[in-house]
Amino acid sequence: MCSSDLASFEKALEIRPEYDKAFNNLGATYASGGQLTQALTPFSKAIALAPKSDEYRGNYAQALLSLRQVDAAIEQLRAARDIAPSKVQHAARLGYALLLKGDIAGAQRELAAAIQLDPRSADVMLNAASLAAAQQRADAAAKGYRQSLSLRRSEEHTSELQ
Repeated sequence: MCSSDLASFEKALEIRPEYDKAFNNLGATYASGGQLTQALTPFSKAIALAPKSDEYRGNYAQALLSLRQVDAAIEQLRAARDIAPSKVQHAARLGYALLLKGDIAGAQRELAAAIQLDPRSADVMLNAASLAAAQQRADAAAKGYRQSLSLRRSEEHTSELQ
């Protein structure tokens, strides 16, 4: 993060305090420098000034995801997707966020929509691979649980016979 970039955005905001793009760029500068918590306020201000900006909501959501504030990120990503339903990155990120939350069905729905929008997107394919791995883990866990129940019932039946 370059301090001259921060100074430029702050100067722009002194000149024009309602400049949504300057707030968004200030947030992006903080985020690119790893200062994710500091990025949240400028992103939030940009959204307050331009609530129909899917770009600002997507940037805000990315910072929230990086901070593991998954529920807040999902809210922003849903709004971004509703504003710009043809942008693959919103569906892909929403699918990823839902996967982080453990909502496999929701993640599957969003990633299917993202694949429909752009079947050649590397990000979408990466998230789809993560989803497949999570589904396999869930399937394996369910299988293990069923086996455990079966063994327990078998043990109970054996002890009743003794």
